[in-house]
Amino acid sequence: TQMKGKKTGEYDIKFKLAGLYSEYGDLDDDTKNFLGRRGETKIRFIQSAHTEAQIPELDMPEVAFAGRSNVGKSSLLNAIGLTSIVRSSNTPGLTQSLNFYRLREQLSLVDLPGYGFAFAKDEKIAAWAELAQLYYKTRKNLRRVFVVLDARHGALDRDENFMKALSSYGNVKFQVILNKADLVLKPEDLAKQYEIIRQFLNDLPGAEKDIYMVSARSGAGIRELVQDIKSIALSE
Repeated sequence: TQMKGKKTGEYDIKFKLAGLYSEYGDLDDDTKNFLGRRGETKIRFIQSAHTEAQIPELDMPEVAFAGRSNVGKSSLLNAIGLTSIVRSSNTPGLTQSLNFYRLREQLSLVDLPGYGFAFAKDEKIAAWAELAQLYYKTRKNLRRVFVVLDARHGALDRDENFMKALSSYGNVKFQVILNKADLVLKPEDLAKQYEIIRQFLNDLPGAEKDIYMVSARSGAGIRELVQDIKSIALSE
């Protein structure tokens, strides 16, 4: 939403974040331009897809965010784009469709339904899984799937099975993001989770070996993730 009555200095105000993300850090001008200037909506909603026919054809690179319910995918998207347009909730399973957004005209971002526990009937969860699988296997402009994990718990069996499935498709590059890293009380626990996941990824084709450790709440680690996403968008 555009801020009214703040034309002078509005650009700087937007990117100081008013303390919302206290550990985001400073952004260079190129990244500010990439995310959007002067209060314009940087991420715009395109549409939701509940069926294959509703998946939009987009002529731009695309990245998708997947993970178990309640790992903070939607909040992470908001932190990446410095926006609040992506609907988030403490209720697991709120995202019940493939939700497509665009960052300017340079990149498409997809918020996928959480796999695992969700407040929905089994047949609906099965339908989400089938649609998501079709999406992974056939999406030609998909450049990377970011698999979001809760840093407190690391990769559970369901996460490992999901990443093995992505690897088996043969056409998908994926990368792990450990979100909620600020909620891990002991640094050694976070380091342990990191190493366990790194070892697991070593054996999976298609897996990017670098693991992001971030906090969608404080902004820690988000700036580096944004730089990577920007490089994906501008590589074509």
